[in-house]
Amino acid sequence: MKRGITLALWSISTVVISAIVLNFYLSYFTLAYALIGVLFLLISGWGYVVQDRLLF
Repeated sequence: MKRGITLALWSISTVVISAIVLNFYLSYFTLAYALIGVLFLLISGWGYVVQDRLLF
């Protein structure tokens, strides 16, 4: 179970970082900054906190 979560987290992080780089390259700065916010929320763990609040 823990290995699957780790794999999913690394996969999502890789996709988001790749999208940030691509959007900066294509000059879509607004979308790139929004994805940086998503990456920050992913790293800081707010997604887990929100999910935990919604479940209970």
